[in-house]
Amino acid sequence: MDRKATVRRFIDEAVNGGRDELVDELVADELRPGARDWFGAFRSSFPDVHMETVELVADGETVVGRFRCSATHLGEWRGNPPTGRRFEGVDEVYFFRFDGDQIAELWGIETRSTASGSSGWTRPSAPRPAQVPAASMFFVTTSIVRPSSSVGLNSTTSVPA
Repeated sequence: MDRKATVRRFIDEAVNGGRDELVDELVADELRPGARDWFGAFRSSFPDVHMETVELVADGETVVGRFRCSATHLGEWRGNPPTGRRFEGVDEVYFFRFDGDQIAELWGIETRSTASGSSGWTRPSAPRPAQVPAASMFFVTTSIVRPSSSVGLNSTTSVPA
């Protein structure tokens, strides 16, 4: 089983291609409802979303991917009305944990300043991952800031599974 190929297919065909039916094949049962809800809402808000795969690294049951995401904000997203603004090349990193040949857990980080600055809105703050049980989460977006020479977490947004 080639887990990097599964992630590439998930990104290319499900996320970029809008083939929601692939969720049944590529995503574990317990993650499917959250995956469908999140991607349905995101695709409605950003119908032209495109994730470019920059790099995939596999180690055991985990694949880590680095991506560049672009989209246009054309529908309401988390209480923010559509702005019509486009963001380009937002750097994102996602961790895909597998159970067998299916994605069983997914979380990621992105460059917040690029995404929220170009869309014209900011995300509400939510608990950090340590405060939310991993089993109750489908997706985490964490902003990273680099004050002086250290790296720190700025905010986190989660979507319950």
